[in-house]
Amino acid sequence: MEVNLYLSSRYDVTSDVGALGYYIKGDFYESRFNESYYRTTGPRMEMVACILGLTEIRKKLSPGTKVFIHSNQTHFMGRFISGHSFKRSSHSFGNEDLIQRLMFAKAPLILILKEADIKDLGFHIAKAESQKAYQKPPTKEDMPDINPPKAKPLF
Repeated sequence: MEVNLYLSSRYDVTSDVGALGYYIKGDFYESRFNESYYRTTGPRMEMVACILGLTEIRKKLSPGTKVFIHSNQTHFMGRFISGHSFKRSSHSFGNEDLIQRLMFAKAPLILILKEADIKDLGFHIAKAESQKAYQKPPTKEDMPDINPPKAKPLF
């Protein structure tokens, strides 16, 4: 069985609010989801959308399902799906928590990453879902125990 997972995320640095949306489309299965968080980042929202979508697919569909992941952040998502962490300068808050969740979510599935096509209806549905989530007030904190490094003055 094959299924498409379309991801979309957005983040506003001034309000520190992020939103995610995904759309799952297969021959016999279709689903939409959106959610918003505070204290997060844009890339984390894309990763969380991927994890939540894969978790739903794993629960609802058979093991060995081939999942085509459509993202407009393929360079970033490729490293994430292969289990690589990210580091910023000397601080390591490289999304290890999300990588652990992904390893569990993708276990029985076959993943294929594709660049999102702006002409694809699925991409626009996922984008609309993230926009809906962004308009709702966030109820969840994404990184409650992580303190990102504070900016240091240049002079």
